[in-house]
Amino acid sequence: SSYVLWLSMAKARSVYVCNECGAESRQYFGKCAVCGSWNSLVEQVVEPAATTARPGRRSANKRADSQPRLAKTFSQIVDHPQTRIGSGYGELDRVLGGGIVGTEATKMAVGLGAQVTLIDINLERLNQLEELFGSRVQLLYSNSANIEMAVSRADLLIGAVLVPGRRPPTLVSRSQVQQMPDGAVIVDVAVDQGGCIETVRPTSHSEPVYVDSGVLHYGVPNMPGAVPRTATEALNNSTLPYVIKLANMGLGALDTDAALAEGLNVVNHQLVHPAVKATFPDLA
Repeated sequence: SSYVLWLSMAKARSVYVCNECGAESRQYFGKCAVCGSWNSLVEQVVEPAATTARPGRRSANKRADSQPRLAKTFSQIVDHPQTRIGSGYGELDRVLGGGIVGTEATKMAVGLGAQVTLIDINLERLNQLEELFGSRVQLLYSNSANIEMAVSRADLLIGAVLVPGRRPPTLVSRSQVQQMPDGAVIVDVAVDQGGCIETVRPTSHSEPVYVDSGVLHYGVPNMPGAVPRTATEALNNSTLPYVIKLANMGLGALDTDAALAEGLNVVNHQLVHPAVKATFPDLA
């Protein structure tokens, strides 16, 4: 699950226990991290404890001193009275989009022991993801039937669809959200471009979540703003080479750098980017 993916359901969950030493594991294959025995992990079902405390709270409190805003966002999701997620074990997590965001979210969810389904429309990318995750992740081609099947059972749904220059398509309808389990969570990373889930609307860091159709929604457009210094450093490191090139060469930089040329939106008060022109035909 990602950012907000330290998200345990208040229901039975599966853990994996080593036959040799009895240690629990978050993975269901390979060797035991404690005794080193190979292929000794056996699945066991653990019933939820009779308590109202949620496993995720400790993690949120631990982060509160150094990252208060991020901790507040996390706690508002995990501690929300209607959420069903917490530590990740056994969760049914669904990720729409296999780009950078979707891949990193999947890595986090797999590491926490979630059962992850990742959906993408690019067959070449799905092949790459199969090489990366193997059998640990279920990979599906993006079509209406697969999306509806995956969403209806999701404890956590992450929208990670990016269409450069224009709004992403609405892949999940309100009626499909209504079929999700009560207390499930939706995070739409593409919300700043309109989002790919019909029920998602922009929220803020101060009020990041709301409930719609029994599902908790997180729709903060500027998610990196929760860690502003780190986010700024990362952005600066990525954009500084382009800034230096523009400063030294002016518009001539576009002739030598295809990436800069493809990012050009406006020339002499006129829209020139095809995708932006299609989105705002009145301004073209």
